Amino acid sequence: MWGISLSKGSIQNGTNRYGQVAHQMIEEEVSRLEREAPKSQEVPNQLVITVDGAFVRLIGGEWKEVKTATFGEINEKWSQKRGKVEIKSETLSYFSQLAPAETFNRQALYKWHQRGGENAGEIISVNDGALWIQGFLDYHAPQAVRILDFPHALSYMATIGKAVYGEGTATFKKWFRQMAKQLKNKPPDRTLSTLKLIQRNHLGHPQIGEIEQAIRYLEKREEMIDYPHFQQRNLPIGSGSGESAHKIVMQRRMKQAGMQWKEEHVNPMLALRTMICNRRWQLLWPQIHQRQRELAFQEKAKYYKQGVEIQPEISFRTVKVDADLVKDSISSQPIQTKKVTAKEDHPWRNGYWPVRYR
Repeated sequence: MWGISLSKGSIQNGTNRYGQVAHQMIEEEVSRLEREAPKSQEVPNQLVITVDGAFVRLIGGEWKEVKTATFGEINEKWSQKRGKVEIKSETLSYFSQLAPAETFNRQALYKWHQRGGENAGEIISVNDGALWIQGFLDYHAPQAVRILDFPHALSYMATIGKAVYGEGTATFKKWFRQMAKQLKNKPPDRTLSTLKLIQRNHLGHPQIGEIEQAIRYLEKREEMIDYPHFQQRNLPIGSGSGESAHKIVMQRRMKQAGMQWKEEHVNPMLALRTMICNRRWQLLWPQIHQRQRELAFQEKAKYYKQGVEIQPEISFRTVKVDADLVKDSISSQPIQTKKVTAKEDHPWRNGYWPVRYR
């Protein structure tokens, strides 16, 4: 509108400044929640939480994990195409940060309170079995119904089948289809018994270590793979909302071709990005803009309060001149001055000199 061109660097710096303000406001809100413990106004019936991590590339080639928590509510819809009721997670919102697990757990209190986690009638969490994710649930919702993501459980079962029957073979494909159907529709102890029988029959297998590790992983999470029970209650058994959250929040903006990020710029960008994805930009942007103006004013006030360094006045006494240069430049002839006057036909003499009116 003003015809002013902005460089790419100016736009990046401005975006980072506003992102830092947004990130700082999250920290301030978390501190307030911890200090005052206000009651949330939201009262969800069933709150679904999915937590996962995805990697972003930093300058220098290092990759670091961005953790994202997805909050939603369960809605049952009849599918005419499939002829059955489908479970959908709707009204999704996100919280995302590049931080250690302990810091992320604390900062997520910001979104947990907004979604009324403490008032939820029931909390369902569908995730993979990573320990830091279980720690997140222990921190916020130890009473949550924990479900191991069904495709994630299948990947461990496939590890056993590939080792025994060979990857890509017809025998493996047939075995895997049968076991996937059994895991989904039969009690989990039946599937675990079948896998342990395969283990005992192949004790001398060169990949017996991988087989034992996969069985042990599923065995420790037996309560989390009771898929017939979860389906009977119309609970989700897949973490698709969490997988799509990576694409929506972080990857679409921060993993484009050739992108590399300074580590200190990741969280400011994520703070702005989640504002858009959570449809809260119109609400929060005026607050961030006002805070940024206040910070800029404080910086200027601090600058003027300290005062500007005054340079010493320049005079003939303070300026040192080479004596030889002065001697050579002085002429013995007097300086002739020429009187300059306006010509007779100059506009100034005739009253035509342009005047600027306001």
